Amino acid sequence: MERNEPGEPSSPDPDDEKFWTYGTQFGAPATPWWASLSEDRVDDELDGDDDWLAATAPLPLPPEDRLWRHPSELRGLVGAGQNPAPTTAEASLRRGLLVTTVAAALTGAILAGAAVWIIAPARQVVTERVIERQLVERPTSIVNASLNGIDVVAIADTVKPSIVRLEVLGAIGAVVGSGSGVIFRDDGHVMTNAHVIEGARAIEIVLSDGQRLAAEQIGADALTDVAVIKVEADRALPAILLGSTTSLRVGEPAIAIGSPLRLAGGPTVTVGVVSAIGRTLDLPNGGRLFDLVQTDAPISPGSSGGALVDGNGALIGLTTVIAVSDVGAEGLGFATPIEIAHDVATNLVMHGRVDHGFLGVGGDDLGRDLALSLGLEGGATITAVGDHTPAASAGIAPGDIIVAVDGIPVLTMGELVVRIRRLDPGDTSKITLVRDGEQITMSTKIVSRPG
Repeated sequence: MERNEPGEPSSPDPDDEKFWTYGTQFGAPATPWWASLSEDRVDDELDGDDDWLAATAPLPLPPEDRLWRHPSELRGLVGAGQNPAPTTAEASLRRGLLVTTVAAALTGAILAGAAVWIIAPARQVVTERVIERQLVERPTSIVNASLNGIDVVAIADTVKPSIVRLEVLGAIGAVVGSGSGVIFRDDGHVMTNAHVIEGARAIEIVLSDGQRLAAEQIGADALTDVAVIKVEADRALPAILLGSTTSLRVGEPAIAIGSPLRLAGGPTVTVGVVSAIGRTLDLPNGGRLFDLVQTDAPISPGSSGGALVDGNGALIGLTTVIAVSDVGAEGLGFATPIEIAHDVATNLVMHGRVDHGFLGVGGDDLGRDLALSLGLEGGATITAVGDHTPAASAGIAPGDIIVAVDGIPVLTMGELVVRIRRLDPGDTSKITLVRDGEQITMSTKIVSRPG
C-alpha cells in the first residue's frame, strides 16, 4: 500500500475492504463509527466550523496516530493537484508527537550519558591548546640575549660569516663526508680537522650565505688533527679574530659555532662554558691529543673543524672531538687550542707540512702528593729516555721531573709534549728539571720528530 504526503487528510474508499475492517484491526467494532450518529449531517472535524457534509458522503477516518496515509484515503475529498492544509486536530497531534519525540531523544541521551559516566572507569582528560601567535615586534630581551653579560647574538652575527661547511666528495663525485671549517685568512685559507678531509678526492665548501666554492687541500697533520684547505673567491673572505688560551679560566663562556649534519641555512650556534683545560685524549687510531679545551657547549657530528670562541668572539679552539656513548653525545666537547691549531696551520700554508720538535722522552703527570712534598705546583715525571735523542744527549734520565721549558712552567706531561712540538727543529732549548730535590737547567738541540 502506498502512503500519501504528510499532512493530507484521508478519504476512505467504500469499495476497499480495508476501509470497513479498519476498526477491527484495533479491536473496535466493524461497524463504521458514523453509523451511530442520528443527525442527517455530521461535521468532519471537531473544530467548531460549519463545514457540514451529508451523512451519506464518504468521511475521513477518525483522528489517529498515523502521520503518513495512503493516497486512496483522500479520494472524494481532495481534487487532483490540491494540497489541503492539515486540520487543527492533526496539527495539534503532530506538534504533540514532535515534542514527545524530541523529549524522548533528549531523555535517552541523558540516560545514556549517565550510564557511560557511571560504568566507564574514571580517567583524567588532558586538553591541549594550540595557540597561534604572531611576533609583531622583536623583544629587546631576545636582541640582548646574554650569558654572564656576554652578547651571544652579536658574537654569533660576527663569527658566523667566518664559518663554512665542508663537503667531502668521493671517487664518483658523491658526498662521502662533511664537517666544518674556519676562515683564518682573508685570502681563502680555511682551518679544519685532518680527519674531516681524510681520503677526499675533492672538497667543496658552503659559505654562510649559501655560496658554494671548490676547495684545494693544502695539507694535513694527523698528529694534531689539523688541516688547511684553500678556496679562490672573487672577494676577500671574512677572517675570524684569533684569541688565546693562555689566560683562559674554567667557567668562562664558550660558544661553539659549526655546521652539523650538512644542515642548510647557515652555521649552528650553541652556548656553554669552558669546563676544563689541558685535557689529554687517546684516539681510537692509537694517537693522542694533548692540551685540549673541554666545553659543555653542544657539539654535534659534522661540527668537527668548527670554532670555539670566547666572550669576545675570538677563536680559542678548533672543535675536534665529542664524547659519544651508546646513548649518544655525552655533552662533552673538546677543542684543539688555537695556539696549536694556528702554528700547525701556518706551517702547512708555508711548507705544506709540519716539522714537530722532538725531545725523545716519555712520562706521566707528577703525582699530587709528591708535588706537595717537593713544593711544586706540577711537572712531568720522566719514565723513559730514547737512545740517541736530544734528551739522552742532554743527560736527562728516568726519574727526573721537568718543570719548565725555556723558562715557561710545565705542569703536566701534556704541556711538555705541546711545548716541545711547537719548537722549531734545530733550535736550542733550555730544559729545567728537578733531580733528587735539586733544580737543574740543561740545554739540548731539538730535532724533527721521526716519521
